Amino acid sequence: MPRMCSRRPRPRTYSLTSAARTAASGCSTARRNAPRRTGDKNFAAGRAYLGYGQYDKAVDQLSKALSKGGLKNEADARLTLGIAQLKAGHKDDAVKTFKAVKGDPALERLAGLWSIHATQGSGTTVSQSEKPKGTKAKHPSKVARAQ
Repeated sequence: MPRMCSRRPRPRTYSLTSAARTAASGCSTARRNAPRRTGDKNFAAGRAYLGYGQYDKAVDQLSKALSKGGLKNEADARLTLGIAQLKAGHKDDAVKTFKAVKGDPALERLAGLWSIHATQGSGTTVSQSEKPKGTKAKHPSKVARAQ
C-alpha cells in the first residue's frame, strides 16, 4: 500500500535523506500535481465562438490554443482556425492556415477543399435575412395541387 502524504506542517529540520524518501514515496508538491498548460480550453472556446458567429474572437482563441500547444488534434485546430479566419474575412491568412494542416489525411483533404473555396468563393455565407424573398422551395404535393 502506498504511503499517504500527511497534511500536517512538516518541521523545517529535514535531512536530505528524509526529503529523498518523501519524494520517492509518491508524495508530490503542488507544482508536480499542477496540470500541464495546454491549449485545449482555448480550442473549445474558439469552437464555441465560431458556432456563435463571433469569428474574430474565435480566431483569437484558436491562435492562443495553437501557440500553447499540447492539443489532442492539432490538425483539427488548424482547420478550425482557417475556417474562422475565412469567415472573419482574412482570406490570405486562412489559405496559409489551410496549407499548414498536417497529420490527418482526411483533414488535409478537407483543408484543401476549404482552400479552394477561399480562393474561388466569397468566403462568407448568406444569412437568412439576406436571402431574397420567395425563394422557399415548395413541397411537391403543393406543386401538384396548384397545377
